[in-house]
Amino acid sequence: MHSIHFFDKENLYRNIFPKNNFETCEFEVHMQTSEADIIAGSLQDICWAFEHIEKRAEALGNLDDAKRYNEVLNLIGTIRQLGSMIKVDFIKSREFGDVFYNHLNELYVFNLFTPDSTLNTYRDVVSKLLLFTNNSKLPSDRSLLSTSYFRDPLLNLVIDKRPQVGLGFHNLQEYHFDYLIKCYNVFKNNRDIREINSEYIELSLILTDKNNAKELVQSEARLCKVIEKTLDSLNILLKKESNNQYLEKLAFEGSSSISTIKSI
Repeated sequence: MHSIHFFDKENLYRNIFPKNNFETCEFEVHMQTSEADIIAGSLQDICWAFEHIEKRAEALGNLDDAKRYNEVLNLIGTIRQLGSMIKVDFIKSREFGDVFYNHLNELYVFNLFTPDSTLNTYRDVVSKLLLFTNNSKLPSDRSLLSTSYFRDPLLNLVIDKRPQVGLGFHNLQEYHFDYLIKCYNVFKNNRDIREINSEYIELSLILTDKNNAKELVQSEARLCKVIEKTLDSLNILLKKESNNQYLEKLAFEGSSSISTIKSI
């Protein structure tokens, strides 16, 4: 897990204790009951923003695929904004699967395989601020971003090359994970075929577990074997849909990936 640092402690202090000066020094913060009374950047505002993120994450399952995709992209930005509110940044030390903003000096957001870790780090910071100001801390760590409702759109963001998305993913393309994600999407929609379902499950275990993913990229032989198995599954589908150009293109991409790995 990345270490954190507070990049603007003075402004954070002033936002939480706006009335403190040389004559007054209080460390108890009374939380407002009305949303209309919340001051931007205050501790109450920070708590409201955190609760808002959790409610939106919990509601992802109620959205259709297109709306869920856009909501996940928006949530990533909101999570980053929460970090700005509490003046917390992560110390750079790139790890496999890190997600960052290309246009913000590669500003780290979270790790693809452990997306809850960032939100729970923020939760810990906010809870400590609440306890310090004589308030109750937030509920314990939760796993709201580890559901398929968040993870599947997040995986699709890896292969979305539109400039407006603006996200980078550390070391994933180098190890052909964009190809594996495309296969995962195809196999997910064809789980009624036994062989396809088996491959879908294997890819699920790779794409949702950091240790499995790291073990895969550390072994060229295993990576080739996984890609070869995806090609077998794609060929099964091509026998049913012989004119499917997307499947043909994906199979060619898989064959090219194997050639690239073996030539290294």
